[in-house]
Amino acid sequence: MTTAPQACERLLRPADVMRLLGIKKTKLYSCIKSGRIPEPQRLTSRSVCWPESSIKAIVEDIKTGQLVL
Repeated sequence: MTTAPQACERLLRPADVMRLLGIKKTKLYSCIKSGRIPEPQRLTSRSVCWPESSIKAIVEDIKTGQLVL
């Protein structure tokens, strides 16, 4: 029995998230603190990331007017 390889979800670094959302670092961390953006996943002691799907969902919510940053 063989199994098909599963695609790994792309992880976005803070710079990628800020570029996609059109915000600066201070606003990013303000939105995390207020719960509008989910907490990032820690990769190492010095780096964090977000699953691309969670950021794309935020972008869609902004486009539809369900979320305001």
